[in-house]
Amino acid sequence: MVNERKFLGIVQRKNSWNDIYNLKNFIWGLQQSKAAELALNYIKGNLKLIDLGCGYGRDIIFFRKRQKNMIIDGIDSSKRAVELYHNNLNHQIRINIRFTDILKLDKTIKEDYDIVFSNYLFNLFTYVECRFIFQKIKKLLPYDGLLISSFVSIKDRHYGKGKKLNENLYEIFKGIPCLFFEKKMIEELVSEVDFKIIDILHYSETEFVLGKPNQVEAYLLVAKK
Repeated sequence: MVNERKFLGIVQRKNSWNDIYNLKNFIWGLQQSKAAELALNYIKGNLKLIDLGCGYGRDIIFFRKRQKNMIIDGIDSSKRAVELYHNNLNHQIRINIRFTDILKLDKTIKEDYDIVFSNYLFNLFTYVECRFIFQKIKKLLPYDGLLISSFVSIKDRHYGKGKKLNENLYEIFKGIPCLFFEKKMIEELVSEVDFKIIDILHYSETEFVLGKPNQVEAYLLVAKK
């Protein structure tokens, strides 16, 4: 088994994501994710939300249109993704999207949020890094704050493909490892930060990558601090 720590930081190869966004621009289209749609069932009132790994903002634009009085921010580790939003989509609806290293978010994000949302963010990190990010998220949330996040599961058709780096960790696309989750892995992450699990839902999503359908098997976690 490969030492996972050897790969810490590999997903910070921001040039990989910048190159993807340079070549493909709006690679997932402008339609919101299913995770964002499901998240609305748990979002009530005029709250403050941050989307970690927001890309070019398709989900937070969706949240803004559905929750007009909510304060919404987004951060992403790709400068190109943030530029795509500000240069092309910012006229639709004004939301604060910033370039920030996810692993250093506690150094750049100083305010609290009622909800931390992410879509398939944790699949882009090693398990050690996921534990680290959960600790950072804990600092962003007040008591009773919500974490709503999706995770690609080991039931997904891409599981086991590409170069194996560690248990459940594969480099399917060059320079971008993908960690596939079992339910117990999510439960362990939540337990380490003493959050209370509200729901862990399994769902299927047909997302469109460059206009072509791609079925994803995933979990949605809803947990309370």
